[in-house]
Amino acid sequence: MNRHQLLSRLASRHAIIYTQGLFHTSELWSERWRDSPFGGRIAQRNGLWVDRPPRWLLRNFRSTTLDGTARRLGARRWTGALKHWRNHPLVAYVFHPMFWPYVDALQPAFLVYHAYDLFCRMPSWEQADADDERALLRRADLSLASSEMTAAVLTARGGRPVRVLPNAVDYNAFAHPQPLPGHLQAELDAIPHPRIGYIGRLSMKVDLPLIAALAARHRDWQFVLIGGMAPLDAYTRAGLANCRQLKNVILLGHRHPQTLPGYARAMDVNALFYRLDGATWADACDPLKLYEYLAAGQPVVGSAIPGLKAFSDVVWLVRSLEDWQRALHGSLAGNGAGTSEQRLAVAHRNDWWNRVDTLNGLLNDMFMAPRQL
Repeated sequence: MNRHQLLSRLASRHAIIYTQGLFHTSELWSERWRDSPFGGRIAQRNGLWVDRPPRWLLRNFRSTTLDGTARRLGARRWTGALKHWRNHPLVAYVFHPMFWPYVDALQPAFLVYHAYDLFCRMPSWEQADADDERALLRRADLSLASSEMTAAVLTARGGRPVRVLPNAVDYNAFAHPQPLPGHLQAELDAIPHPRIGYIGRLSMKVDLPLIAALAARHRDWQFVLIGGMAPLDAYTRAGLANCRQLKNVILLGHRHPQTLPGYARAMDVNALFYRLDGATWADACDPLKLYEYLAAGQPVVGSAIPGLKAFSDVVWLVRSLEDWQRALHGSLAGNGAGTSEQRLAVAHRNDWWNRVDTLNGLLNDMFMAPRQL
């Protein structure tokens, strides 16, 4: 995810603790809770200090007093791990409104809010989340969004500017993929060409009925869907049911992130099957997989969401079922948008290290700017 890509690289310049927050009482006996050490652990991984919270320290949403105590103890634990950097300002870098309650406990010198999606379009969004996000936007010293549309919505909501920091790609990983493990390669070899790939979680923003319709019309095309399942709505559940009835829709499920470059390169076309009905957050996305597809070099076809319009020279943008058929036919025949070299060049310009250089400059500007009253 973008936060892992950014922070693991930014850690070469700053001391960073990455945490997903404390457990709460509803997570008792969950797999994540059982896998964490009883007393917790903060250990270095990929340059970051990664927090595995203690099992005994639980947030309790039913008690304001107990919850506040847990958050203060958690904040003390994180700041204590940064004791060797006490002469440096403490920055709370928040990627989701759910972490707003930790801000008061941390009392950071600076606050950054980085919205990687337009969360208000997601099905789990509630009024409490909206209140927390508005508080973040008003308090933050620097607010960032991954797309222009998300930035515009958040600027209107918070009344203060939100900067755009698009997603990017680990260029070397996708342009020069490692071989797949033997059993995965054998599984892939059993899938005939042409292969049309989608790599990412199957959520309600993915147009699964569209995939089923295309697969039903073109039984010689193999639609290879790689990614775990996320909550679906009635529209996407119906589409998934239809996909499961088609032999040329192959649901491979979750795969380790290190294998994804190999899968992307093994497709004849990589696709961004996003819904265009405005019912989800899809139209506000800056898709991570866009840059990864481009770095794989294969032709890319995608729904004409706003975030893809700037890439129309290397992505064939479509709206209707007929557009999809025409674009896939053309791309499979070697007439995709742009050449492989052009796709690789765009991906190279959008490497994560370039994003980190931009982010580091924004952070330095934040440190030097006069503080708001």
